[in-house]
Amino acid sequence: IVVVTYLRRTATARLLVPQTLPADFPEPAANNRIDELVFARLHRLGIPPSELCTDSEFLRRAYLDIIGRLPTPDEARQFPADPDPAKRARLIDQLLAREEYADYWALKWGDLLRIKSEYPVRVWPRGVLTYYRWVRSCLATNMPYDQFARELLTANGSDFQVGPANYYRAVQKRDPQTYAEATAVLFLGKRLECARCHAHPVEDWDPEDALGMAAFFSKVAIKTSQEWKEEIVYCNPHGAVAHPQRKDYVDPKFLDGDVLALPRDQDPRPHFAQWLTAPENPWFARVMANRVWFWLLGRGIVHEPDDFRTTNPPSNPELLDYLAQELINHQFDVKHLFRLILNSQTYQRSSRPNAWNRADVASFSHYRVRRMGAEQLLDAVCQVTGTTDQFASWIPVPPTIMPAGSRAVQVFDGDIRNPLLDLFGRPLRDTPYECERKLSGSVRQSLHLVNSDHFENKVAWSPTLQRLFQANKTDDEMLQELYLATLSRYPTAEEVQAFQRHLAGAGRTVAPELLAGVEAAEAALAAAEAVVRQTQETCQSAEAAAQQAEAAVAAAALACETAERAVQEAREATAEILSAAESARTAQAAAAATAAEKRAAVDAAKAELVKREQDQQAAAVQVAAASKTLADATAALKPPRDQAFQDLLWALLNTKEFLFNH
Repeated sequence: IVVVTYLRRTATARLLVPQTLPADFPEPAANNRIDELVFARLHRLGIPPSELCTDSEFLRRAYLDIIGRLPTPDEARQFPADPDPAKRARLIDQLLAREEYADYWALKWGDLLRIKSEYPVRVWPRGVLTYYRWVRSCLATNMPYDQFARELLTANGSDFQVGPANYYRAVQKRDPQTYAEATAVLFLGKRLECARCHAHPVEDWDPEDALGMAAFFSKVAIKTSQEWKEEIVYCNPHGAVAHPQRKDYVDPKFLDGDVLALPRDQDPRPHFAQWLTAPENPWFARVMANRVWFWLLGRGIVHEPDDFRTTNPPSNPELLDYLAQELINHQFDVKHLFRLILNSQTYQRSSRPNAWNRADVASFSHYRVRRMGAEQLLDAVCQVTGTTDQFASWIPVPPTIMPAGSRAVQVFDGDIRNPLLDLFGRPLRDTPYECERKLSGSVRQSLHLVNSDHFENKVAWSPTLQRLFQANKTDDEMLQELYLATLSRYPTAEEVQAFQRHLAGAGRTVAPELLAGVEAAEAALAAAEAVVRQTQETCQSAEAAAQQAEAAVAAAALACETAERAVQEAREATAEILSAAESARTAQAAAAATAAEKRAAVDAAKAELVKREQDQQAAAVQVAAASKTLADATAALKPPRDQAFQDLLWALLNTKEFLFNH
């Protein structure tokens, strides 16, 4: 951008050098006029757009951008499976009609309108609630934006009863110039602070312009009532802005240079509101159109979105003009602008850049990845884990305690503190600037997600996990459920395999000495079993020999009995018969002696077998003990099923894919 300044008049020229592509520029189809204007500029610059995002990516993106929360697992299943080609447009309409829309955008406007109780902005709790309820009601009924601005700027009455009257209480210093500066930033995108003292070095504004703007709010006055902390905003007919040099009263003067001629006692605010919201106003519609674009695309056509000046021209002037005219043509229906942008291919582009648009930051060739806001993040963690947070403010009095189960985006008072919200960049609500909200990362944020008790307890005691366990879900079903809940998509094959390895304890090592102990015990058991087998064989051989000897004894006894019967029958037998009987008795005694020896050998073999079996049992006990030690060590390294899924949930909540809107 080339800036030329002469006698406090400034002009700019934007110089662009198109990128040379190796092939013809693609011709993507356009969903509406937005795409035509964006693609025309990309064509001139030689920046090809990314492809369209997937249905799962669009679902998650639309939920976060429109209602500030994640889709449920069931919603994440159903949307990609729907074959209707118009399902994205239908989803946009459904989300814009949901109650959460008003909650989420009341949070956004609460930042800009500085809705908080305590210092330096002092609206106090009851005024905060009245102010917030009015803002949320305007969003829920889709009040036209010009009417919204007029009601804010012309409001009078009690801060307890008239919500927009708190606009004049929600500033650090209640004087006409502060009112003018806050209004200029909010509705005109102009930063007039430096013009309090001197002319802007490169812009057209000077102290005369700042004083002229302040004169429109010169009759705004605030008084107290007998009700504790109640304040009344009213028109003081004697109010005026005195010129610091001339000491006379300053007449109201519009920023385009026209002075308003008005009776001295008349409130000039309605005239200012009429000029501000007129279709021909060069800033009002353009600033709002640019804000909506910034909210949905992550970067304004004019960036920062509240810094409209000659030296900060729009990156696509034709696009900004078109959006502003659409807002005017549809009677300042902000939801119409939402639909227009959300249905464009420009919004639905993938966040993954290609080789030729990677360096693009201002031409909207791909969706801009950005971290979830603090309230979105806390609500997403609570939604996935099934937990809640308590939101309360004990100072100032009376204390504010939000109902159990309230979501972070429903926190209406900037003084209701929460460590995670503060850590992740929630604005203080002291100024009307968009840049008060921080989406940048820090080491403290990473440490909170990794180490804090707050985050760890949400995972460890997650009702979501308990519900899945009690439903007897399989490992695959639980894995899919957690991926759908956190990332709004199914796990990939590689992610399934990685979790299965974790669930099985793969990659974990057992102490070498435990393995060596088991191997030694198993070797001792094998040796004992070999000795037992050998002893059993010896015992079996001895038993067979003993049985043979006992059979011989039995045969000799039978011969003896036969001989004795012969002697009995023939007592007068010859000497040969008596000698035969004696020989038989001798043979019986010898056989009995042999049998006794064999039986003694059997008893000895059996005693040895008992000893070897005892040794075998001792070795088996040793093996069992070593094996149990090894099993216990392995089990200690292998996570239980519930711990494995806690690990998975914790890991998913710490991924960039979860923490960022893409």
